Amino acid sequence: MSKKPTIIIVEDEQFIAKDMEEILKGFGYEVPGIYDKGEDFLEELKENKMDVSIVLTDIYLRGHIDGITLAKKLFEKRIPSVFVTAYTDEKTLRKALSFPVFGFLQKPFDPLSLKLAIEVGLNNFSLFLEVEKTIESLKKNYETAQKEIKEIEEKFLEEKRIREGLVSEKEKLTKEIVSFQYYADVLKNEIERILLEKERLQEAKSEIFENLSIYIRGMRFLNNLFCEITTKNADLPLLIEVILDEFKKIFDDNCKGISIYIDGKNINSSDFINTDISYRQNFDEIQLNILFNSKESLKKHITDSSKNLIDTLLKLISCFYNNRKNLLKEKEEKENMIDLFNSINLPIIYYAENRTMINEETKKLLNISNENELKGKIITENIDLEKITKELLIEKKEKFFEYSCKIKGKNDILKVRRSLLKNNAKEFIDLILLT
Repeated sequence: MSKKPTIIIVEDEQFIAKDMEEILKGFGYEVPGIYDKGEDFLEELKENKMDVSIVLTDIYLRGHIDGITLAKKLFEKRIPSVFVTAYTDEKTLRKALSFPVFGFLQKPFDPLSLKLAIEVGLNNFSLFLEVEKTIESLKKNYETAQKEIKEIEEKFLEEKRIREGLVSEKEKLTKEIVSFQYYADVLKNEIERILLEKERLQEAKSEIFENLSIYIRGMRFLNNLFCEITTKNADLPLLIEVILDEFKKIFDDNCKGISIYIDGKNINSSDFINTDISYRQNFDEIQLNILFNSKESLKKHITDSSKNLIDTLLKLISCFYNNRKNLLKEKEEKENMIDLFNSINLPIIYYAENRTMINEETKKLLNISNENELKGKIITENIDLEKITKELLIEKKEKFFEYSCKIKGKNDILKVRRSLLKNNAKEFIDLILLT
């Protein structure tokens, strides 16, 4: 079983920080620390070895450094950050995008949006490290190629000196040679071979520079995509269209359109023009189709480097599409369950592993507005509810059991009936019996 990510919160509004901590722990994340100043966290990080998966930070912080400066220093240590902020002006946003940022989350937010921002941020950072590793490898290959080119050029000069010596020797032996045409043809063929070798090296050099150019543009695309993808709240097909439009810019005007087939749907870039010249690449059940204006353009742009970049894009879209789809489904299920509970005229509390839900009757009875205010409102004395639930409902398979409780600040004693939901040991409901 993989270890849950550890998350540091840097937020100068303590009630927001505590709310985020409670939500994150509810999802199973570890939250080893909360800081209201960026410099305090950097000092703690310097003095103690901390295992940090990702940092949630506000842009505007009290103290000497703001959230953008903090995120930049953390990026130098290869620790990703997600900005959690209520508002930003254009100047601040440009400053925030001056280096790779792995997510934005707008205040106020709901628990599912927080979880999505964290998972997408972690996934974006993982993909960033893969791309960075690939670029580093490409740089090493380029340096090796430069070294080989230099060696070949030195060999060419040495061969040139040898040929010059042969020419001098040939002049001395001209009177003794019946026909020098044979040697002239040999020399001509050698020169043609060397020129052809040089031409091939030049083509290899051009391909290396083209691959570097594609990766640089690809990095810009991924950086822009990481910052945009978590700030938009549009439907999935529209978000995929935005991604295709950004990716199309990598191939300049030679690319006439990009289409993707995913989940039984075909989605095109906004300025899609159909042509007969295309390149296709698949990942799982996703197919990407890139259309060009000529075969020369396709050959120029579709290299090993661009294929790796396309593969990275398909993995990113697959992860993002499935995560967004699952979160929307989970949100719809939660809304349906809340509607069902609200149709019942008695206070009900629903408990599960990672969430709690209450209906309107419960809110009225306990005088609260949401589930986050439920903690500490219901008081039970000398009762181990977890143990009783396990013994009676799970082991003995009783349909329900009742226990007594009080509401904080009131003396009235209430009866509560607890039962499992669909015989699921991880989900149960408390029905408050009003007398």
